[in-house]
Amino acid sequence: MGETSPHWRFARMTPAQMNENPVQGEFFTSASDLPERLVRESIQNSLDAARSNRDGEREVVRVRFAFSGNDHALAPEDAAPYLAGLSKHLDAVNLSPPSGSMPYLLVEDFGTTSLQGDIGANGGIEKGNDFWGFFRSVGISPKPEDSGGSWGLGKWVFPDASQLNAVVGVTLRQGESHALLMGQAALDTHSIEHDGQAIKYPPYGWFAESSGDFDHEWTPMPVQDSRIIDEAAKHFLLRREQEPGLSVIIPCPSPELGPQDIVRKVVTQYFYAIVSGALVVDVEHPDVPTVIVDDESIDDVVAGLGSSEREEENPDAMRKVVRLARTANAFDSSQLTRAMASERSDRLLEQLDLDELRLQFMKGLPVGFELATRVADKNGKRSEASFRMFVERDQDLKSGHDYFVRGNLQIPTMDHIQSYRARALVLVDGKSPLGHLLRDAEGPAHVKWDPHAKRLKERWSGGYARVQEVRRAAPIILQALV
Repeated sequence: MGETSPHWRFARMTPAQMNENPVQGEFFTSASDLPERLVRESIQNSLDAARSNRDGEREVVRVRFAFSGNDHALAPEDAAPYLAGLSKHLDAVNLSPPSGSMPYLLVEDFGTTSLQGDIGANGGIEKGNDFWGFFRSVGISPKPEDSGGSWGLGKWVFPDASQLNAVVGVTLRQGESHALLMGQAALDTHSIEHDGQAIKYPPYGWFAESSGDFDHEWTPMPVQDSRIIDEAAKHFLLRREQEPGLSVIIPCPSPELGPQDIVRKVVTQYFYAIVSGALVVDVEHPDVPTVIVDDESIDDVVAGLGSSEREEENPDAMRKVVRLARTANAFDSSQLTRAMASERSDRLLEQLDLDELRLQFMKGLPVGFELATRVADKNGKRSEASFRMFVERDQDLKSGHDYFVRGNLQIPTMDHIQSYRARALVLVDGKSPLGHLLRDAEGPAHVKWDPHAKRLKERWSGGYARVQEVRRAAPIILQALV
């Protein structure tokens, strides 16, 4: 590749630009470890982009995590074109490009629309433009309200997973016959000496088409040369072919990431999406057998998990959670006990036939509920909504655990039934008004529903009470059943 070949470029900073170092990762690091962050955020993005078939039904999303290992790591001469122009910037922030072969981790999805939108647009907010959202914005989301993510920060897990803080993406968009390739690096503000003068650069740089534009006029554009993209597909063993989707190449992945870690987090974070048939995940490494996680194989995959310090992630606990998720999917609506949700125990319990429910619960049978509520936004629009909840007794548990799922995304850090030997599965339709409200109660890491969240207060009336109704439903009912 010559001087006009695609390469990494950082636009020089102007005197007026703010000096900043990216801190987006701080929203995630305290909430979960790196394997969990990568699995949660990457799969969520893929599920948000699920394609619809001719009947309007969402297709099954397949996500592939493929480690190169040593066997498929790129030789230095093959890796060089994808590092062109990056090394001096890495040196400036005390990072080092690979000295020998370059290992990588590939995350690619199938059954999605991929990154739709105008590839040249760069306005303030490009609603619906996923290409812009992935490559040209931080902290601003172009996603619609039905999506799992809403902060525009989840993509940060990709450079965070690389020891170079850089990634390269190949996207084939629905309705197009040619793919696009583009990379992004997220370093720190840094300086490089040119002709005896220190030139300052911002944190963000792009692997993009060569351009003669001045820095202040430059818009990084994706590579569209099919020869270069085909060569990248061969180097990184992409399986894209002609199916729409996004392939993200993570060079020099963090040593925290391994195939066993990915498999565990896929099962613990997305068991419901897998059981409901919305998701299939492949985890590949040349040194170990490939693991395919789908509704048919998940029980065997769970059985192969090692022990965990977290009781709810041990194989026996996960096997029973998967069974409860299947039961929830199979429940006929006529089998559900209906009531109005309430954050007050007396109002909720007075609607229930506790004797009959208690008998069923004490036999170890799952008990299903549909709890109705009403939500109102700040514009005065009121909507009926409901959520489903399933509880079951388990005397083998040391402490209880509740699993909250909004859409396909598990909200993992809320434990309200630890004093009961039981588990609860709470399911909220992500496309419902209640799902929209609860999404606004989540922070960027989507790990809990906070009744005091700023977005919740700004957008919803009575948001505090609605969040508490959902969070407290299981302990209220269990207190009456036990």
